[in-house]
Amino acid sequence: MSYRVRAVAFPLALLAGACGSPPPTSPPPPPVVACQLLLSEDVEQATGQRLYSMSSLAEDELGKDLTKCTYGTPPGDLVRVVALEVRAFGSLEQARDAQHSARRALKRMTAGDLEDVAGLADGALWAGGQVRQLHVLAGRRRLLVTVQVGDEKWLKERAITLAGRILERLEKVDAGA
Repeated sequence: MSYRVRAVAFPLALLAGACGSPPPTSPPPPPVVACQLLLSEDVEQATGQRLYSMSSLAEDELGKDLTKCTYGTPPGDLVRVVALEVRAFGSLEQARDAQHSARRALKRMTAGDLEDVAGLADGALWAGGQVRQLHVLAGRRRLLVTVQVGDEKWLKERAITLAGRILERLEKVDAGA
């Protein structure tokens, strides 16, 4: 099922659960490697800058529950990054609870500079301020897309663009392609 379509189907599943039907069970999401979802060419296109991989093979191979991919500016006074962290959960409820908890924490961390982003997977929120991170709920996964490179007024849009590309690749992984 498409992550974009799931945003509509998800409330229907909640309604069915509220009517006494047991929640559907499914196998765990396939493991992913974050650097196979966030490609250097996507980062360069989104930011207009060539960034360098800051991920190690060990970090890329963490696998199942957590995987992270980071690109950054060359070392200097202040390193800026574009990163993807993928967190997998055992159930939809656990993933939703984690997203809800993150919302509360991010609201405090950003002094309220937090906004919902419509149209991405099962829900997304942008944490501005110093956080500069898009939190996307995609089934039993949470995707954290950090964008700290470039003009401040375009960071959210860049994160949304990258998340769209990441979600397309993730759909292929989930479909077994």
